[in-house]
Amino acid sequence: MEFGCPWTIKGEHPQLDLVRQRALEWMERFGLAPDIRLNEEQYRRWLLAESAAWWHPDADADRLQIAADYLGWVFTPFDDVFDGPVGKDVASAARMCEEMAACLTLPDGETPRSRTPRVQAFSDLWQRSRRGRSRDWRDRAATHWRDYLAAQIAEVTNRVYGRTSTLCQLVIIKCVFPIFDMLEVVHDFEAPAPAWHTPLLHEIRQCCAEIITCTNDLVSADKEAAAGDGRNNLLLIAENVDGLTRPQAFERLRDMVHERYLRLRRLEPQIRDFDEILSPTERGDLRRYIDCLHNIVSGDNRWEHVSGRY
Repeated sequence: MEFGCPWTIKGEHPQLDLVRQRALEWMERFGLAPDIRLNEEQYRRWLLAESAAWWHPDADADRLQIAADYLGWVFTPFDDVFDGPVGKDVASAARMCEEMAACLTLPDGETPRSRTPRVQAFSDLWQRSRRGRSRDWRDRAATHWRDYLAAQIAEVTNRVYGRTSTLCQLVIIKCVFPIFDMLEVVHDFEAPAPAWHTPLLHEIRQCCAEIITCTNDLVSADKEAAAGDGRNNLLLIAENVDGLTRPQAFERLRDMVHERYLRLRRLEPQIRDFDEILSPTERGDLRRYIDCLHNIVSGDNRWEHVSGRY
């Protein structure tokens, strides 16, 4: 791995073709892609099903499906819409994000008022993901989605007014924390609340999120530069705002990633501190949670360097 990712990737998922086909059928059912053939070609070329499987190598096909469906939603009808007029219109971006945020408070089984495909699909994803989850999980996951949607509006505002995004903003814009919540859905367990809410677990998640943000901004820099979006990408900010050369900017991101890996190595052994307040099952779930974070970071790192999206 270009940034020396210490966590290994497991083999290809045995039911990858089935997961991909189901995801494409789900997107077609919600009308997310006007051109079905183009959407299938793009989904395959971008390796979206593979990405879900690299994030969750041990998941069975049925539970992996929600991650594959999510990737079809986020890239085609949502994230990429900001490359068009909506990405330069704060009011339009706010209306779109507010429609989706309203889905988070709907009762189980109730569909959103908006008939927009991306809103209908998001509501389906949210209701499927929260099924069987605890109240604690639902509350924190809903907060992470609201943060993500609000960050999209902030990114558009920065673009319109020529402001520079901060690392804190970019981490939220990347939707990393909802991805971390989803790992508990895909693997059907929850990190024990007494540990999840501590500063230690917060810092571990933050380190993982910042690694993903740094590596994603490296591979997406040329794509975003071509779109004239030089203030919402860490590599381009280092060049355009801080005056670094491309090699210097690359080294800055490499150093940021390396520092966070080292910090994780210091932090993660401390999870043993919770053993005396957790049951044996909870101890196992906490260690499983950390392993799943490793899989997401390493799987994302692999995807970024082979996906046709970049």
